[in-house]
Amino acid sequence: MASELSRGFIGGIACPPESLVEGIAARANELRDVWIWHLPLLGKVPFVTPEFRGSFRLTTSFIGPICGNPWPRVARILSRFF
Repeated sequence: MASELSRGFIGGIACPPESLVEGIAARANELRDVWIWHLPLLGKVPFVTPEFRGSFRLTTSFIGPICGNPWPRVARILSRFF
């Protein structure tokens, strides 16, 4: 379980801290429900792939191709209210 790291921020946009991103992804099996808030990250971002679901919860201020197409998820959420 994540005891030392339960929330984190990754910035850098065009120059993200690759060693931090790789290190977090390498510990995915040890981590559960770690919230990562990030700016758009250019480069390798392994924790956005489905295999890391359950280990990480991602929050971003931007939507782009690195995070996939959000509209099916948005439609499912909105369908609960309409």
